[in-house]
Amino acid sequence: MSLILALFLSFNLQADYVDFAGTLLKQNGRNFLRYDHSAEPVEIRGSTALVNKIIGALGNFDLASGRAEQITTNIWLVNNINFVGIRKILGRWVSVGPDRMIYDFKNHFDLRISNAFQNTSGFKTGLSGNHTYSVAPVDGNLYRIFISDTDNVLIANLVFSKNSMTLDFLNTTTGEKVDSLTLTRMK
Repeated sequence: MSLILALFLSFNLQADYVDFAGTLLKQNGRNFLRYDHSAEPVEIRGSTALVNKIIGALGNFDLASGRAEQITTNIWLVNNINFVGIRKILGRWVSVGPDRMIYDFKNHFDLRISNAFQNTSGFKTGLSGNHTYSVAPVDGNLYRIFISDTDNVLIANLVFSKNSMTLDFLNTTTGEKVDSLTLTRMK
């Protein structure tokens, strides 16, 4: 009898975990996640100070994926956030400096990089390439961006400023910074 009771208690004490991907909604100082267009959003809270900082740094309608514990049907305790889709990254950005590379973040996955230059026939683009990218949070203000094509993967720390963003590219073996790039939004 005590074995059955112990099994029953351990079964009921197990938490319900869910892997999620959805849109963050911020309302009246609270954070909600819409993970299914037909469902009501659930309130999300971070399980640690770091997760709360990451959630707090994300904007309204940013995307997030991770793992959470279902406290109730309407409240989830987020254990980690693996990837994010940051709305403010979307659009066209130009690099500062003589190279004048254009970074066009088409959506939360597709990136087109081109080298813009001026010649007698007008504006041209060369060295263009289509890439995929993903962004993972490191802490509330620092993200890691992974940019890949069919042959390479580039990894950079990503920090947003008021009118720009900086990518500090890392050596994929050592993790040391190898180059830095500042982008400003095109008007």
